Amino acid sequence: MDSATLNSIARAVWRRWWIAALVVIAVMLADGLITARTPRTYQARAELLIGPSTSVDAGQLVYSVDALGRSMIVGTYANMLSTDVVRRDALALAGLAPDQPPTAIEIKSAALADSAVVQITTVASDPDIAAAVANAVGQAGQVRMRQLYPMYDLTAVTPAIPPTSSYRPDVTRNLSVGLLLGLLLGVAAAGAYDALARARSS
Repeated sequence: MDSATLNSIARAVWRRWWIAALVVIAVMLADGLITARTPRTYQARAELLIGPSTSVDAGQLVYSVDALGRSMIVGTYANMLSTDVVRRDALALAGLAPDQPPTAIEIKSAALADSAVVQITTVASDPDIAAAVANAVGQAGQVRMRQLYPMYDLTAVTPAIPPTSSYRPDVTRNLSVGLLLGLLLGVAAAGAYDALARARSS
């Protein structure tokens, strides 16, 4: 697009600025209405450290520390914490019905790169529930994994706290996208209206 075309569009928008403004306002109102009517969800995170158990004897300590350096151990913990078994245990610990659907309460776990830290992420419709479930996953996982790997313990290094702002919808992002879309549509509408008006008058 050359400078002459850009200048022509700019002049058209300047002459029909009110059309562009009306389009921007309409898009922003629609975007705000959709955002306001979208159910709020909240995200909470907890971080757990995998370390040798205090009950490990000296002979097993060296082995457990060496094995912990292998990503397989940390990956196994991360995968186990997102299973249905741990999910049900965690929901029960948090005082919720264990059969809550995944769409109501999302639980994800991931191993942080080059570390023995596992991050638990939960999303729920209530900030207190989101934090409670994230912390309960760590507690339930510690009990379950102790049966499989008694030489390791899970320690909460960063407990989840109730979030103060919603995770979805992202109000700032939605309004920013709405403003950008409104400006693009406003410019297009003003340019099209100006071109049509000039064609009729000639």
